[in-house]
Amino acid sequence: MKTGQALLRTISLALPYIAVILGLYIFHNAWLCIGIYHAGMILILLLARKQGLARSLLVGWRLVPGVSSMVFGLLGGVLVLSLLPWLGLGQGLVTRLASLGLSGYAWPLFVFYHAMVNPWLEELFWRGFLGNRAGYPVTEDFLFAGYHVPVLALFLGWPWLIPAFGALFGSAWLWRWLARKCGGLAVPALSHLAGDSGVMIALWIVSLKFQNC
Repeated sequence: MKTGQALLRTISLALPYIAVILGLYIFHNAWLCIGIYHAGMILILLLARKQGLARSLLVGWRLVPGVSSMVFGLLGGVLVLSLLPWLGLGQGLVTRLASLGLSGYAWPLFVFYHAMVNPWLEELFWRGFLGNRAGYPVTEDFLFAGYHVPVLALFLGWPWLIPAFGALFGSAWLWRWLARKCGGLAVPALSHLAGDSGVMIALWIVSLKFQNC
């Protein structure tokens, strides 16, 4: 039993990297990437059969840390728009998105799906199933931040990947800390939703700007 659990955990940690490599680097399709990732997470969660895991998304709401962490999450989108002149996101963003199957109606649909669905699944998976109660940064925080790097590398120059990784690493640790302190996933899930929504909407705004150029 322990061997099976260890194997499932290893596969879980490798899953987002496999999804990114297959979806974005081999088949050049963002929908395939997120489809592999989300389907894999759902399958693993079903196989894990962890009692009360889904219910934990509705548990642990605390007003002050909840609102504060949601504001923190929204700052990601503000930061993208504020740093736009230096990030190098221009017409190249629109072209890259189109090369990944994100043009026309597919792009705003992807923005909506990613912002509304991804945070809940990731919190259930990373801070729930893979949750670690340590107060210090752990391997899971590093790997969560790490899988975003090859995604961001398609859009940003390498110097920006370092602070981006740092911000994601800090977010992973914060969400795990909030889950432990608040006794549930409600606060980190809503903070994560705010973060994903802010960044995705900011990218959509940027893409609209350069589509009309």
